[in-house]
Amino acid sequence: MNFKQKISETLGNKVLDIETINRKDALPASVQEIRARRERAEVLVRKKALLSSGATVVPIPGFDFGMDMKLMRDVIEDVNKIYGLDHQQVNQMSDDMKNRILMAAGIQGSQLIGKKVSSGLLKVFIRDVAK
Repeated sequence: MNFKQKISETLGNKVLDIETINRKDALPASVQEIRARRERAEVLVRKKALLSSGATVVPIPGFDFGMDMKLMRDVIEDVNKIYGLDHQQVNQMSDDMKNRILMAAGIQGSQLIGKKVSSGLLKVFIRDVAK
């Protein structure tokens, strides 16, 4: 087990209580099931994003980049399992479907980053104004 994996598992499982996804679920059969899986995936992504942001404070050059790459791979695999997909099924999708999924993921990621950055900037601004 390498250092990044040990850190992510220790912090992720014990501190942030990140769910461990060990097996692939069946494909969703209803809209309600899709909504429930979406909520489960969003919670997982938020916690992994928090773990990623925490890696930036470690004063080891390149550590945050390596941690981000590991967490991105883990998130993709875990979300695929939550929705009942595996790597082979995703690779068999048409290019149009892959592009739509990539665009949706990019939009969701940008919105999440925008919310986090905006709230962080607002906190800094309020703190500076309050002085």
